[in-house]
Amino acid sequence: MVVAGWVFFALVLAGLYLHGLRPDGHWTPEGWVRLWVFLGAGAGVTALAAALKARRIVVWFVAAWVVYGVAAGGPAGVAAVVWMLAACWAAGRLLFPRIEEALISTALGLAGWIVLFHTLVRFPINFSWVWWMLTAVPIVWAAARGLRPPAMGEAETAGERAWTAALMVILTAHFLLAFKPEVSADGLSWHLLAPARIAAYASWPFDVTEFAWAAMPMGGDWVWSLTWLFGEEKGARLMNFALLALTTGLVSKRAGTAAAALWASTPLVMLATGSLFVENVWAYLLLAAFLLAWDDEPQTWAVALLAGGASACKLMAVPMAVVIVAWAMWKSKQWKPAALFLATGTMPYVEEIVRTGNPFFPYFNGIFKSPYYPSEKNLEDVRFTQTLNWRSPWDMTFRTTLYCESPGGGFGFQWLALMPATVYAFIRRRDTMMRAALALGAAEIVVVFFGQPYIRYMYAALLLWTLAIGKASERVQWKWLMAAVCGLNLLYFTNAGWYHRDFIIEPITEQARMARYEAESAPLKPLIEYANRELPGEAIAFVTLEGAGRLHARAWVHTWHGGFFADELRRARTVDEARRALETRRIRYWIGPAGDRPELFSNIAAWELSDGHQSVLEYAVGDWGIYRLLPPGAAPDRRHRVAGSYDDLSRGLRLRGQWTRDKQFAEAYKGTLLYCDQPACEAEFDFEGSAVTLIHTKAFNRGQAEILIDGNPAGTLDGFAKEIRWQQRARFEAGTAGRHTLTVRVLGRQAEGSQGSFVDIDGFIVE
Repeated sequence: MVVAGWVFFALVLAGLYLHGLRPDGHWTPEGWVRLWVFLGAGAGVTALAAALKARRIVVWFVAAWVVYGVAAGGPAGVAAVVWMLAACWAAGRLLFPRIEEALISTALGLAGWIVLFHTLVRFPINFSWVWWMLTAVPIVWAAARGLRPPAMGEAETAGERAWTAALMVILTAHFLLAFKPEVSADGLSWHLLAPARIAAYASWPFDVTEFAWAAMPMGGDWVWSLTWLFGEEKGARLMNFALLALTTGLVSKRAGTAAAALWASTPLVMLATGSLFVENVWAYLLLAAFLLAWDDEPQTWAVALLAGGASACKLMAVPMAVVIVAWAMWKSKQWKPAALFLATGTMPYVEEIVRTGNPFFPYFNGIFKSPYYPSEKNLEDVRFTQTLNWRSPWDMTFRTTLYCESPGGGFGFQWLALMPATVYAFIRRRDTMMRAALALGAAEIVVVFFGQPYIRYMYAALLLWTLAIGKASERVQWKWLMAAVCGLNLLYFTNAGWYHRDFIIEPITEQARMARYEAESAPLKPLIEYANRELPGEAIAFVTLEGAGRLHARAWVHTWHGGFFADELRRARTVDEARRALETRRIRYWIGPAGDRPELFSNIAAWELSDGHQSVLEYAVGDWGIYRLLPPGAAPDRRHRVAGSYDDLSRGLRLRGQWTRDKQFAEAYKGTLLYCDQPACEAEFDFEGSAVTLIHTKAFNRGQAEILIDGNPAGTLDGFAKEIRWQQRARFEAGTAGRHTLTVRVLGRQAEGSQGSFVDIDGFIVE
């Protein structure tokens, strides 16, 4: 078995070479240096812990995390996590006093809080003081009963000390990443938005007309929201890390510390923990449910609550949850717990049926047709459409971008290097739990492939496989192989995703760097803070970049999350149609590029909202700004362009008549131009200078236009040519330097031989 493992490890190295996957190819050079420094320091700490025969390694690391966390991020975030974990453990002991294992009790309490929060979040009562009181009840009860806080394990042997220190070092990397601000796409568009809205209004409206995901399974978001009420964003991010730590604790206790370290070193785990994804919530609950279900005497009611809580977090948790609960009931011959599982696990799906008619809204809308989503097709991510075949393990390992938002190697390497030998080991060995872990994990991955082949949805299945890998590692030689794979995973932390290319930013000494990172990765945050402060209660539309996280008011976005609003904005062909999408929803403010960036808009109609006739820039930071929609017929915000080059989509160009904007010609200046052949067409361009050059196209169907400066004739433009000539220039002098207006007036006539009277405008050069 060990020989087979090393053979497959060599195959992994060969795959890295064949695919040219360098571990330093994705991160910034400084990030790569930081990783090496961190790994070197971690190796030193691990060696020191083994040499000093330290037994209470976990205690020392946790104490260091608490002290550093308070110094780096303030006491609120750390206190929120400590309090929440205490409340989960105490609630778990209160609900199931026979279950004394602290990590299982904490999972049970977490599931209970998810259920209660989902019940209460619809009412405007979710203030921080209310939840401080509610979570205090089980803590006070536990203290009154004399229940002692759970003790942390000790490392007895040299091997245990080395692996425990290595695990804690790896977890420290995840811990330090939690102090970076949330910048992930899902976090900024979803997982931050729900907690911020609940903190502002003490409830969640489940309004699917605003967000298509508003009634989806949100158990993980309820955990972030609850922790946010205690410690805001840092509390939520630290809670994500804490759940990873608890998960590794369960793996360590049941399958060995080496397996826990291997799981923590997986780049996919870094992707999930470094951002506010919810995988650590439902995977932790499912792992606890699985372990209880395969105990000699399964606690079926506890299994039902854990599986129900996981199902309320993610649709992909449901297949595993059903199997786990069914096994526990069959083994114990207890069937009543099915009611608890159904009551807790189906909460979000019943919510969706009641509100939309689709139990999986907005997914599967081609089957469960709901009038609350514009598409009548099943929603799927077109980036990830691979089918399951014999190459899938290889492709997931080395061509990870086909299955996730990570470069090759982001999947981790143990699945290819260690799983074949692990499967062989349990074919020979009778171990019902580990055989079940392998089979259930494999079945879940097959289900994921039939739904959406996305490896983050395989998170809990891979966690079960990690149990099997750990249980198979009885020989010292196997431990060395696990150490080699773990080291390779750590080197490819670089390929975990796109959000931490500089690795760790030290929050105490590198505050300026942290601010730059946030400004680059979450550029809309200052605008959100301005809107919360200066525009309270005003709905905001996001017409180009989605990043509504932290916003207190209603948000309307242009992606699939936005439902009918996004569909109307995408289909708009005129600025009036784009305005109507905002006005019918009483939206007066919208966020978009502050400069001339028409390429960032989904269509020309949306871009024209930024014209001075339509909107005025209210507040800007960097390249982005908040615009205020002007009333119809308001005086335009005239912008005189200084020396430089400007595209035909430049703001300040005023059009009259039926001009057509076109983005299909790559040869045009910046790929766009506008044209018209009707005498009623007129364009005005304000500039500040002494001369302006009109960029246009000459062609066989071009006609003539009168050119005026400040209303005075400046010449005639004739665009006729027998062959197409792109980006031609016609220069017109203003006479004196200053503010002027260039007018292009289509005459509707053409030179002899021309096949049309079109006049086009491709850009301007101001002198």
